[in-house]
Amino acid sequence: MISVIDREQDGDSPNYADLGIGTVTRERSYGIGSCPVTLLVSVRRRFNDLFCSGKLPFLLLFQVCHAFSYELSRNITHILNTLVDKKYYDKRLRPNYGGPAVDVGITLHVSSISAVSEVDMDYTLDFYLRQNWVDPRLDIRRLGAQQQLTVGWEYTKDIWVPDTFFPNEKKSFFHQATTHNSFLRIKGMGEILTSHR
Repeated sequence: MISVIDREQDGDSPNYADLGIGTVTRERSYGIGSCPVTLLVSVRRRFNDLFCSGKLPFLLLFQVCHAFSYELSRNITHILNTLVDKKYYDKRLRPNYGGPAVDVGITLHVSSISAVSEVDMDYTLDFYLRQNWVDPRLDIRRLGAQQQLTVGWEYTKDIWVPDTFFPNEKKSFFHQATTHNSFLRIKGMGEILTSHR
């Protein structure tokens, strides 16, 4: 819905010449949702001048995109908070608790093998570890999200994750140069994908 508000100004009008608009005698506000856009209607310039110069379409397009982006991010925040609401989601319980085991798919993409020591019988491996499983409690479609959501690794603190380990490891760590090199993706019916480096 677009709302229009007209205000007449008393006395001398401010000069907006440096903006290329001219002297203003009337201000008209257009609002989309809760984000108003103010268009200044000039005595010296006609509406066509603004429209043809590209300023008006740009302002309207910018405002519509900004309002859409704001609503989308608010909606995604609501979806993420609702998914892990402690009233309905207990991260201590695995998906389908009391039912069949959770199938966890694992892929390992090796990027380098180095520091091979035949004497100590060890080596250094740099790789990407990806895991995927289904948690029906995290079905984003029931909350109106039709797409996948990719969020930061910190979101895994709020959901159930498999306790994957390497039995014969000597030392392991996640890369954290600039930030934690991990992400979490939630798709459709609660399909979860995590990736770590």
